[in-house]
Amino acid sequence: MTYSVQTINHPIDLNLAVPGSKSITNRAFLIAMLAHGNSHLKGCLESDDTKRMQEALEKLGIKVKKNGNNFVIEGNHGVFANKEKLELYLGNAGTAVRFLTAAIALREGKSIITGNERMQERPIQHLIDGLRQAGVEIKSKNNNGCPPLKIQGNTFEGGTISMPGDVSSQYFSALLLTAPYAKKEVNLEVEKELCSKPYIDITLDIMNKFSVQCQNSNYQSFHIPKKTYQGREYLIEGDASSASYFIALVALHGGKVKITNLPYSSKQGDVLFVDVVSQMIEGDFKIKKDADYLEFTVDPNAKLKGLGEIDLNKMPDVAMTLAMIAPFAEGETIITNVPNMRVKETDRIKAIVTELKKIGIKADELDDGISISGNCKIEKVEDIEIATYDDHRMAMCFGVLGTKIEGIIIQDPECTSKTYPNFWKDLEKMY
Repeated sequence: MTYSVQTINHPIDLNLAVPGSKSITNRAFLIAMLAHGNSHLKGCLESDDTKRMQEALEKLGIKVKKNGNNFVIEGNHGVFANKEKLELYLGNAGTAVRFLTAAIALREGKSIITGNERMQERPIQHLIDGLRQAGVEIKSKNNNGCPPLKIQGNTFEGGTISMPGDVSSQYFSALLLTAPYAKKEVNLEVEKELCSKPYIDITLDIMNKFSVQCQNSNYQSFHIPKKTYQGREYLIEGDASSASYFIALVALHGGKVKITNLPYSSKQGDVLFVDVVSQMIEGDFKIKKDADYLEFTVDPNAKLKGLGEIDLNKMPDVAMTLAMIAPFAEGETIITNVPNMRVKETDRIKAIVTELKKIGIKADELDDGISISGNCKIEKVEDIEIATYDDHRMAMCFGVLGTKIEGIIIQDPECTSKTYPNFWKDLEKMY
């Protein structure tokens, strides 16, 4: 199946609630599982990734009640009733794999964490090494540092753990989320510079909201006390990465978008994408920063300028969205310090450059990013099909690009179900 994107020739005017944050939803699911008492989670993301986490919780014996995008999860106080050998298949849900790999070490019995073909190519060795330092008996079944993973439960002793911080913040979030239930307090030390710090901020913030406070020593080390999460009512914000596509549309076409369920004050690092985009605008624009929603307005007569070199280490997911705006700016945009884009659902650096070149846009791979030439004058192509590599963000990004260049066709458009099942319907609200 394919999707033919329609171009937009008028300013945007849209009020929209984007899906709940995947990052927050899956963290909240895991914490609610381990908490004492029930948690009422409102506004959760309903997508492939979060369904994988929900299914895993239920397989682990956790009672989950669903009403629309609201969930009641009965916490187990860190004690799992099911002690039989168990296999959890998690598809290509990266957060679910990383978070549950750590948490399942609390459970007595043997467990296997696995996923689809791409997940079995995605490295997780640093997390394996970190868990081993904490006493966990864990190994990669194929001895390649990737899932499937074999884990002997009830082996999370705790103590001092040291891991490289320059590959994935999810390894650190996985340990932070589970560490309060280790047999002794955990000190988590960071080797090299920690990447994607805003995702750690999300983790620490939600842990604090559920009554566990960690000591953060300038992202160089973390002290996690032995403590129990307390169930509570918790509202999930809209997903800032999903909002980035509509921010990009306003930058490209002018007009206004109001994201009704995402405040500028969000802990999600990707909310600052609106500030990055505003640096490209030559003309009038406004960002609403003092409300419980995010509003971005751009004069339709404004022009775009390239950013030169920009470090997007703190927001690698929206680096892809920026790559869709950059061709239409005057001058070059060089996105740097995002090497972990190569180990996501696909090698996103290679994939973006390959598909941009297919359209005729000048772009080059860097070891840690993408260089994109601006001044694109292409208005129409002859039905060029964009490969999406089973990557939801490739589909959505090039959907944005297709509103500017006629003739863009998206292959496998349904892959957006990973995080944004109704993306194409929301895109069509523009027309």
